[in-house]
Amino acid sequence: EADAVGFLDRAKRRRLVYERLDHSKIEYPPFQKDIYHEVPELARMTHEETVQARRKLGNIRIRGKRCPKPVRSFGQCGLSSSILDAIRRAGFETPTPIQAQAIPCVMSGRDVIGVAKTGSGKTLAFLLPVLRHVSQQERPAPGEGPIALLVAPTRELATQIYGEAKRFSRTIDRRCACAYGGSGLKDQIADLKRGADIVVCTPGRMIDLLAMNSGRVTNLLRVTI
Repeated sequence: EADAVGFLDRAKRRRLVYERLDHSKIEYPPFQKDIYHEVPELARMTHEETVQARRKLGNIRIRGKRCPKPVRSFGQCGLSSSILDAIRRAGFETPTPIQAQAIPCVMSGRDVIGVAKTGSGKTLAFLLPVLRHVSQQERPAPGEGPIALLVAPTRELATQIYGEAKRFSRTIDRRCACAYGGSGLKDQIADLKRGADIVVCTPGRMIDLLAMNSGRVTNLLRVTI
């Protein structure tokens, strides 16, 4: 706690300083952004059938070109068998409307803005594609930053997302860390230094951690989603 108070006092007295990166001099490892493969059952659907399917799913409205068709089951999402088993154990039988439409879009490597009311399943709509993406990357070494960065506006939402991420990431043997203000820095720094595949954070605390100790606590060089 003393370390946290000391850091905040120093941060108030001076602006946070970040190392300027010349991306042209950094050799980033290649990664596959589009990991979605449409199953034949969906590929055979006509435009009219797709419109009807979206109507049955609560009248889903979409914007964007060549938007993937909504899936009908988690098995059509291209998720690993271990993640599918975890979904079944959690009691989820079929995707909610936001999941049915958003999961294939995120898995396709597209930028997605999803709007749905509370309790509609938005967290899993982005978390399941994140887990699939992370499982295809090499594990971060100690000192390396995460592969996936999930940013939430409040501590309460960050801890809620972290709970789901931690539960499902165990199925693919990957590590999660959570970083938010109002809590001790020591444990958060230790989690990041050990190497975390997924980091759930609030923006203020993540900025603090990136600037701390001349950027040696963590970085975002491995982030691909």
